[in-house]
Amino acid sequence: MFSTYVNSGQVTAGITFQLTSSIDLTGLTWSPIGTETNPFAGTFNGGSYNNGEVVNCTIISNITVNSLSVDNVGLFGYSTGTIENIGVVNGQICGQNNVGGIVGYSFNSGTVTGCYFTGTVTGSSNVGGIVGRCYAGTTTTPRVSKCFNIGTVSPNSGTSGSGFGGIVGWAWSESNVSNPTIKDCYNSGKVIGTTSVGGVAGINFKTIISTCYFTGNIGTTGASTDTSDIGSVVGTNSGTVNNCYYDKQMCA
Repeated sequence: MFSTYVNSGQVTAGITFQLTSSIDLTGLTWSPIGTETNPFAGTFNGGSYNNGEVVNCTIISNITVNSLSVDNVGLFGYSTGTIENIGVVNGQICGQNNVGGIVGYSFNSGTVTGCYFTGTVTGSSNVGGIVGRCYAGTTTTPRVSKCFNIGTVSPNSGTSGSGFGGIVGWAWSESNVSNPTIKDCYNSGKVIGTTSVGGVAGINFKTIISTCYFTGNIGTTGASTDTSDIGSVVGTNSGTVNNCYYDKQMCA
């Protein structure tokens, strides 16, 4: 299994891995690719090209990850590399913190481009339809771009964590960035959380979200009736949001 190769510490930096056909993972329990100790650092591409343009996106269907007490969970667990042109269909992704339909934690130079997710993603904090937790750094390139989610993002039972977003749970940087971190993405799925719940991002800390939109439903769980950190684009915002919109009728 590819995750065993990466998670055992094999070199992936500077290597492109091409997925040439779609995969059905029915009946298998998936181990996320990349850990904090041994992150995925290469390029994983599921697209085919014609004159430099992507004409096909490889599908990984019926993936199941059931890791309720584990952090950094998704198709990829922890990535500092490039993940592009992958569709996860009917995914069932469950983890603790940093849980995403495509990547649990995209750190440092990690990017996710041209990917989508359908299914359910559940976790305790930093939970996103595409990426659970995304570190922007001092990038000149969007970290998450041209992605969409039509799945459901929700909290684990009894959790009091924060950061639930249709695209990214928590987007952050140590200092204000000058270029978009999340760009050209949309979410039409349902987002439910405890605190810091957003249609695109649950928490935006010193990053820029640009040209994204939300047309799904949003809400909270538990006894709290505080809606101050629930937003149709961003739940808790201390960054910048440019040219984003939501469907008022759907999100009301």
